[in-house]
Amino acid sequence: MPNYAQAERLALCDTALRIGPDAPTLCDGWTVKDLLAHLAMRERRPEAVGILLPQARDLAERTRARYALRPFEDLVDMVRRGPHEFSPFRIPAVDARANLQEYFIHHEDILRAQLPYADESQVRTVGERLQNSLYAALPAAGTMMLRHSRMRVAALCPGRTPVALTSPDEPLGEVVIEGLPSEVLLHLAGRMSFVQFAGEPDDINRFASAPKGI
Repeated sequence: MPNYAQAERLALCDTALRIGPDAPTLCDGWTVKDLLAHLAMRERRPEAVGILLPQARDLAERTRARYALRPFEDLVDMVRRGPHEFSPFRIPAVDARANLQEYFIHHEDILRAQLPYADESQVRTVGERLQNSLYAALPAAGTMMLRHSRMRVAALCPGRTPVALTSPDEPLGEVVIEGLPSEVLLHLAGRMSFVQFAGEPDDINRFASAPKGI
């Protein structure tokens, strides 16, 4: 089975070099170089986990800012080479689970920030096998990115079985996100995406306006 996490890593590096360090991304306030600094730090520094912990985010951001002082080409090379040999990210199961989402989303952060306008025809075509891998990642993505949601949320992707993303005991509403697995994942991450919603209008409005992502 192809290693799509590795493929997205390499494709992101190629895209970063082609577009350049100062181009914008969909990560608020980050240039391409800032994003590469985050990715390089993430696999090398224990404080990178601070992005998940509000009380440790300042430390993680200070470390990322120090990485961003390095030459852009060095950062790209660090990301391309991947983590050191003793990193848990070297374990194939961890790589597949943690890195596919990370590198796919951040690759799109670079690509979609360069679009002249939000038009579905302008985004890259994601192949069916990669879509299948992203579809398999949706339950874990929903657990992480919708962890504060009190709504019951499911994804309905063309030609695939509906998948539950959140299942609270006492839901405050129900919503179905309809779209390609790649677009559903990007929506969960709070990125520009092309999805539709099914459900009661009030539930849809409440869900669409709620914060998402890490």
